[in-house]
Amino acid sequence: TFMEYTTNFMRSVFTQYNPAFIPVNFVRDVTAGLININTDFGTKVTADVLKDIIKSGSTLRKYYASDQKVFPKGKDGDLLKLYIENGSRTGYSSLKTVDEVKKELEEFTQDVTKVDPQFEVKKIVTGVTDVLDSWNGSIENTVRFAAFKKLLDMGKSLDEASIYAKDLTVNFNRKGSIGNALNTYF
Repeated sequence: TFMEYTTNFMRSVFTQYNPAFIPVNFVRDVTAGLININTDFGTKVTADVLKDIIKSGSTLRKYYASDQKVFPKGKDGDLLKLYIENGSRTGYSSLKTVDEVKKELEEFTQDVTKVDPQFEVKKIVTGVTDVLDSWNGSIENTVRFAAFKKLLDMGKSLDEASIYAKDLTVNFNRKGSIGNALNTYF
């Protein structure tokens, strides 16, 4: 419907496709995630997760940089495979690394410099939105993956760690029975 299209467009423009939202989203997700972890498990676990955020982000970037989505070698690569295969990932479905984003921007720039009358505006828009999607998706999963690893390290089951990581901050995949209808208006 027109209302649904308009609402989805506005939501995307103010969040997912807004470059200014990326750092805000990162700070918000890390802060909310650490507050939730601290509430549930205390300061020691929270500190451990905070220390691991950069390493977790690096592991995610290595995975998404590979053309065939090859998991990095080592323990973190094995844990990332468990994280993804058990549905812990949330947010946007297409995550990319900094290198992938850089490559896409270079290709995009080359395409734009060769503009001819047949050049499609859609290609420009798609290039920009793909880059922003990958950044937002990476941000959404970094603190979740760090928490997932810590919970497994603490002896939690794979299911417990997966569910906790998925629900650590806002779980965009959870909508309820009337979620889509409400999203049309809000």
